[in-house]
Amino acid sequence: MTRAFAVLSWVLMASCGAAAPAPAVEKPVVTVAPPAEDASDESGDAPPEAAPSRRADLDECVALLRSASDLPSAPEERDLYAAALDAERRGDLTEARRTYFELIQNYPRSRFVPLTYLAFGEQFREEAAKDPSKAQLAIQAMREVLKYPPADNPVFAYAALRIAELEEDEGSRALADYKRAIEAADKSACGEAISDLARAGVVTTYVTVGRPTAAWSFFRNIAPDDDTAAAMIVSLMDAYESSGMPAKACEAALSATTPPARVEARARRCKKTP
Repeated sequence: MTRAFAVLSWVLMASCGAAAPAPAVEKPVVTVAPPAEDASDESGDAPPEAAPSRRADLDECVALLRSASDLPSAPEERDLYAAALDAERRGDLTEARRTYFELIQNYPRSRFVPLTYLAFGEQFREEAAKDPSKAQLAIQAMREVLKYPPADNPVFAYAALRIAELEEDEGSRALADYKRAIEAADKSACGEAISDLARAGVVTTYVTVGRPTAAWSFFRNIAPDDDTAAAMIVSLMDAYESSGMPAKACEAALSATTPPARVEARARRCKKTP
């Protein structure tokens, strides 16, 4: 049993009212503009994607996934999960956590287990808004979700996205998890919304930890095509400029080896700037 799981198990048992010895714990929004309809437009500007709408789409999709109506399972596993989910939805978190934990203990190989860890992660994430110490518990729970392969885990990509968002201040670690979310989203339910939000998160994080001269190479590696990578470059440039770093914005534009017109136009303006 990993230390992270041991700590998480203790917290879950404590929150469910079970007796457990306390372990010695060590102290522990950019939006990507969509590809321009007219790529020859030298302004480089494009209307930003409606991130709140994309988030709402994702929330609705994940709610359906969590219902797990078509997940193959034994009746007793489904009954436990359904009871826990019902308790969660009516706001009885103590009962929900007790029942979720019972499912993990009694059916550790159940396909409901990653959904159960996701439930804990989401609950801790919401509680972290008032108690920041819960953020680490949310991350631990979400990382338990990732231990189950995407083929049998419909929320793998979503959990990776949530981890990256919770770790955005961690820089390189957040970039790695955003990249994992994008890669998994390609064959995942809710994949389009996950990819869009993850790419926006990449841009936000890249401003603080990425090298502008390597931006095109990095973005093109996680984007499905040149136009999407160009949209990310434009958003990155806007973020640099709004943060008072115009030189880095130009470095990002000039990093494109085969830039679409909208990036090339910005790059030309950079070359003209003394």
